[in-house]
Amino acid sequence: MGSTTIFVIEVKSEGLVAELRLNGATVFEELGGGPRFLQTKLDPYVVEGENTLDVVLGPPPPPEGSPAPPPPAKAFSLRVFSTEWGVAGPDEPLAGFAFDEGDHPLPDRGSAPVARLAFTPAAAHGRWAWQDARPFGPGDEGDAIALVLDVHRALAARDAGAIDAITEVKMTELGRALDVPADELRADQRAHYAQYFGAPDYRVAPLDPTRLRLVPSDDGRLVRVVDAAGGPPLRASGGGKRFALGLTLSHVEGGFRVVR
Repeated sequence: MGSTTIFVIEVKSEGLVAELRLNGATVFEELGGGPRFLQTKLDPYVVEGENTLDVVLGPPPPPEGSPAPPPPAKAFSLRVFSTEWGVAGPDEPLAGFAFDEGDHPLPDRGSAPVARLAFTPAAAHGRWAWQDARPFGPGDEGDAIALVLDVHRALAARDAGAIDAITEVKMTELGRALDVPADELRADQRAHYAQYFGAPDYRVAPLDPTRLRLVPSDDGRLVRVVDAAGGPPLRASGGGKRFALGLTLSHVEGGFRVVR
């Protein structure tokens, strides 16, 4: 078996609301300003040619209660690199950023772009379906939410086959991105849900479609679905454990599909 090159982002964040958007898709988000460390693969969002990574930062939301504690220290840094999967050794740096409040002034409230980084890998994983998606536009909200409701019904019915069908594009492309057979990813997905579906206390949280938010990115080719608080829209529990399911949609193959 040949070697597999993967793309990784490493993020350290504290005292800041933060969002990182790779080619328009959110790959990191911290809504509360708490301390975070994350190292994760970027492969499902890396495209051939130039890739852009937008860094969006802001102050944390005001704390509840009184008196207010002193403001937390602000720190944020990231690096993007490629490396050979499963092999210890040096990696190839692709992009980096370190926050400095003097160089990167923040708004008093909310968040704002503070940097745009670019990198061009020697090779990627081919073209993704979402790159050729029809942009999200007025009148599409109903169809997009209908797909979210389909996923919710499949979870409530413990229908692993329906979930496989709904996530077909996602599983196929993740298999390519991660160099793993798509059938293996589907089996892993079914095993993940089986541990919940088989539990006598399995429950799916109610879904209020009026409280869903559709967040377009990449000029509307990707649509992230979040709840009113900005978190994953679907939640369930079983066997004493909970899980949340995030959804990113694109209008491909004649309709909305789960692509990530």
